Amino acid sequence: MSKKYKIALTVIGIFLALLMALSICVKIFGKSNDKKATVKTSIVDKMDKYGYFLDDRDTKIFKQTYYELKEILENEEIDYKLYGEKLSQLFVIDLFTISNKISKYDVGGLEYIYKEEQDMFKNKVMDTLYEHVEDNSYGTRNQKLPTVKSVITDDVEETTYKVDEKTLDAYKYFITIEYEEDLDYDKKCSVEVVKDNEAMYVVEYTAIK
Repeated sequence: MSKKYKIALTVIGIFLALLMALSICVKIFGKSNDKKATVKTSIVDKMDKYGYFLDDRDTKIFKQTYYELKEILENEEIDYKLYGEKLSQLFVIDLFTISNKISKYDVGGLEYIYKEEQDMFKNKVMDTLYEHVEDNSYGTRNQKLPTVKSVITDDVEETTYKVDEKTLDAYKYFITIEYEEDLDYDKKCSVEVVKDNEAMYVVEYTAIK
């Protein structure tokens, strides 16, 4: 057997061995990645008329407040002051329960904002409150993030709020926030909510020091 032929066989053998090794590695890593289930959420209840929804990752306090709001909205005559209170509480719970959010782009409380203002609100939150939230698409995040334990409405003021050329009836709710663990997030705030036709919207959030 000539030297050239021997060299050719050796090269082919090495090449085949490398291919086999690569194939084994792909299978191993493929199986490893399969074990990391992507974090997904599903909607379990929705108030279609208002665009409010509840999904399976929402916390106990959020679910309780959501169903309290749903009961208010199913009444023949809606108490808008109480509607606004529950809406402001849901907004605060969803915004500051960051522990169940998938990434910085998964901003809480969006559905309670005017539709045309949602993008601006989302961008502002991503650049401030959610700026350092790590991605949790595969459920591997170890970062400490806040979970709202309770919200208490301390006071409410009746007021008005101008949206474009309209002056709307509004309520300003003063809220105390309690967390599962104190990570130095806002503990007192005011949330202003306006009534526009049959729905209410959050138009302003202010942290109170």
